[in-house]
Amino acid sequence: ALFLAGEQTGRAWASMLFGDASPSGKLPLAFPSSDEAVIPPEASGMVNYREGLYTSYRSPRAKELAAFPFGHGLSYTSFGYGSPELKAGCSAKICVGLRVSNTGSRKGREVAQVYFQFPTMSKVPSKLLRGFKKTALLAPGESEELTFAFSERDLSTFTDGAWSAWDGIVARFGASSMDLRQELVLDGKKVAAALAAEAAKPAETELAESEKQADKTDAEAAKPAETEVAEPEKQVGKKGAEKKTRLRKARIAKHS
Repeated sequence: ALFLAGEQTGRAWASMLFGDASPSGKLPLAFPSSDEAVIPPEASGMVNYREGLYTSYRSPRAKELAAFPFGHGLSYTSFGYGSPELKAGCSAKICVGLRVSNTGSRKGREVAQVYFQFPTMSKVPSKLLRGFKKTALLAPGESEELTFAFSERDLSTFTDGAWSAWDGIVARFGASSMDLRQELVLDGKKVAAALAAEAAKPAETELAESEKQADKTDAEAAKPAETEVAEPEKQVGKKGAEKKTRLRKARIAKHS
């Protein structure tokens, strides 16, 4: 299937047919395997969609109902998937690195996808698309590490009127919704707790700075008062020293 090809459709098709380029697009929907796999319209001509969230690849029967599943694509080459690993120092809440390698004999690009399986208690479908990344043009034997960044919202589900983060999320990586090759367990609840702790740090730092500034202001305010007290004492001491000097001079003059 060709979607939204635009003015260069002819050139694109020619490049694909003659092998100058390898296809790399993926289906944004699933093609049914038979008429029975599609909900038939009612007598009124209306279609009653009863699946709720369990449409397309989310359906428990997606494998048997789809001839070409969601995310499926063709290529003149093949790709291998390395083991996903957590990455530190990224701006998102959780980042996962995944190395994709061109294992075939032709140049090509791959669109890697990741689907989350939340715990059963979350009451959501067991497969939810949470991201996809496309590689650069890879030569045979060449590889590239893709980085998937997940926000706190990505690690949560909306149930019972609120967002809830979960631990034990199984993130599955692969070439389509039915071709998932690697997985990694993510703990969203622990991440949410760590984020709350991080959010509290600036407030604590700001409070400590305010207290420090207040102490400094109090200390500076007390200095003039201390100076005012010290100044009269200094004057008294000066007068006493002058009196002693006059008495000493008088004694010396008397005995001369």
